[in-house]
Amino acid sequence: MEEPSRINEFQFQLDKTKQDALRQLLEAAASGKDTEEPLKLVKQKLTEGADTDGNHEAMDLLKFVQADNPKSMGLSVGDPPVLLSDILWTIEGMEMPSEVQADFPHLKEHDWNAALRVMMLILSTYDLSCIEDDS
Repeated sequence: MEEPSRINEFQFQLDKTKQDALRQLLEAAASGKDTEEPLKLVKQKLTEGADTDGNHEAMDLLKFVQADNPKSMGLSVGDPPVLLSDILWTIEGMEMPSEVQADFPHLKEHDWNAALRVMMLILSTYDLSCIEDDS
């Protein structure tokens, strides 16, 4: 009898509710509608199954607004707001922290840089950029 592959030992489920909540937020922002309710839904979905004080504190600081870059809006923190993707963009050039190296001793610097780049690219898909009208 053939041994099942390791992947068959697990059930994977795509959490479409998180993706749908983020899509609703982006659609509201892109159409100029109020983003308060869609953002509440995003915060709720992001903390489902991870109901910790730290997660709730982070969600309390999360905004979806025009950030310090006047032609972009997206998930941000701070006052004035800074896009999360811009923060990751800055972190991308930093050396791997010793804590990460200690937890993952096999991880090389190029792996660290690739991970940060992918995280930044994924997060930046939730940013909206202004398209200038040249007419």
